[in-house]
Amino acid sequence: MHQSEPNDSKSFVAMLTEHQTLAGKSDDQMAAETGLANSKIYKLIRQGTIALPIHHVAPLAVALNIDASALLRDYMSAYVPDLLGVVDEVFQPLQLTSTEKRLIEHCRRLGKGRTTAPIVFEGKTVIALVAT
Repeated sequence: MHQSEPNDSKSFVAMLTEHQTLAGKSDDQMAAETGLANSKIYKLIRQGTIALPIHHVAPLAVALNIDASALLRDYMSAYVPDLLGVVDEVFQPLQLTSTEKRLIEHCRRLGKGRTTAPIVFEGKTVIALVAT
């Protein structure tokens, strides 16, 4: 999954258009899948005339089959960079690598609602998952 790092609305719009093209979806499909009233609104967003309402970021990520947290970061970088700076300052210590995220996702899925703990020997590969 390719994710660009836009620093303004033009690069966000370019990234949006690129992913829409890769997904092979029309403006009508995108509007419907993101919960927008009609494709005209989506087209204005894609042209950079208006900004995507922030509450449509997650549905847009689903429609484009891209990571919602990365898309939100790109959105904030383009439209509210000062807010992104504050969020990074506050939450940066909590950011996980993609490998750490995968491990957590696997623990949750394999645990099926139970508390799980990966067992690591000598700081190497995780070799067991214990559900309690």
